[in-house]
Amino acid sequence: MTRSSAATLKLRRPRITDIPRLVEIERAAFAAGYYREHRLTAADFEMLLRRDETFFLVAESRRLVVGDLVGDLSLSKAKRLARLDSIAVDPEWGARRIGSRLARRFLAHAHRLGYRGVTLEVAVPNRGAQRFFSGLGFRRPRRLAKYYNGRVDGLRMTYKFR
Repeated sequence: MTRSSAATLKLRRPRITDIPRLVEIERAAFAAGYYREHRLTAADFEMLLRRDETFFLVAESRRLVVGDLVGDLSLSKAKRLARLDSIAVDPEWGARRIGSRLARRFLAHAHRLGYRGVTLEVAVPNRGAQRFFSGLGFRRPRRLAKYYNGRVDGLRMTYKFR
């Protein structure tokens, strides 16, 4: 990320007016066919904006939304595991550490709330995402057979707080 783009990147809560741009980013970031049924729609984003248990951030640079993160802070209270549901960055804005900033903000928030860790799923063919999440400290404890569209295996990755 250049100094100017780093200085202008702002993480904020999304607004209803962001939804069309979020759908564009979702389609571009998850273009691989196996993700098609897992992409968030406009209706999904609207519902997520209303849920109290949703941690939802957008990354914005010079008034343009360039990425987002959706996390769930309710799914596994018994195990105290939060869930990172989606993180998407406009491919034209990749390699600027936007995803890292979004993910680190979510991890810090979940930790402050007392969660013991965070889980997520990623497709086995998506090596770039696996490297990204491994770099943040996520590990691959479990393979999920035919998780994506009944054809492509997934990995459940977990981040444990120390």
